[in-house]
Parts: sequence; C-alpha cells; structure tokens
Amino acid sequence: MSVRQIFPMSNNIKQGDQEGICTAISLVWAKKCIERRRGLGSYIELGVDDHALNGLMAVWRRFDHDPVQQTHAFGLRVVGGGDQVLSSIRAMHDHFVATAPHVGIFFNNYHTMGYRVGKYGKVTEYEWFDKNFGYFVSTDENEMHKFMREKWKAWYPGYEGSVKGCRVVEV
Repeated sequence: MSVRQIFPMSNNIKQGDQEGICTAISLVWAKKCIERRRGLGSYIELGVDDHALNGLMAVWRRFDHDPVQQTHAFGLRVVGGGDQVLSSIRAMHDHFVATAPHVGIFFNNYHTMGYRVGKYGKVTEYEWFDKNFGYFVSTDENEMHKFMREKWKAWYPGYEGSVKGCRVVEV
C-alpha cells in the first residue's frame, strides 16, 4: 500500500513571536489514538479546535525543557525511559515498535509531530501526524519512511529527515 492521506492540515497559528501549535496538537492526537485504540479517521475526532490548542500551546510551550510536566498537562504519561535522543527515522521507529502503546511524538529543533504503529489483526499500519501538512498512513513502513523523507526535503529545505528525539506516551 502506498501512503495515503487521512486528512490535510495547516499550521498558521502564533503566540506572540512563537509559531505553531504542533506540540499541543501532537500530544492531543496521541491521547485520542490511545483512548480509541486506533488511528483517527477525521480531524473532528481530535475533539478540540485550533483556537483552544493555541491557548494550550501558549501555556505549555514554556515546558519544552520539562517533557514530563508538559506531557502530564495533556493527561498523558511518558513511558519507555522518557525522551529519547535520536538522529534518524529508523531509530525513532524502532523505539515506537519496542515501546507500548506504540504512539507518541517526535521532534527536531523547531517542530513536533506524531507517530504511531498500530496493529489490526495481521496488518500493521504506520501513521505520521504533522500539523503543518496532514495525517498519513501506510501498511509499508519503508514506504512511509521514504514518503516522510521526501516530504521533508520538499517542505523543509535543509531538514531532510533529521530527527532529534521522540517520546512514547500512554494515558
């Protein structure tokens, strides 16, 4: 299966000179996936609008240096040894596969996204949640990783797939 988009998104929200709501919405997305025991089918399933997320982000971005407190604020717990310092999609993916419930956030120096590995019977789905561009799913992990690198190269010149860390969470 090739990568398919579940729904598109954009992120043009700011709090003063800080941009985006990526951390807040990625944590909300992870929580909703865990509660539903599946990926989401629509943006509405997040259950919160961008304005509410903007308020949350304005408060909780101050705690980027304290991932445990920031994560608790969203009703989640950090698992798998806390934030993992990583440098590749493969290392991030392997940590998610090895750490239940296989959902959480990953980040670089300026952006946070979500990742999930979900099983449905014998089928495994790989999900990438990026508030800037959309929510994507594939049953082929290599295809998903290739897709992510290609999109990053096009969307973020110079970034091209670097990952700085990840955080697996649970309710």
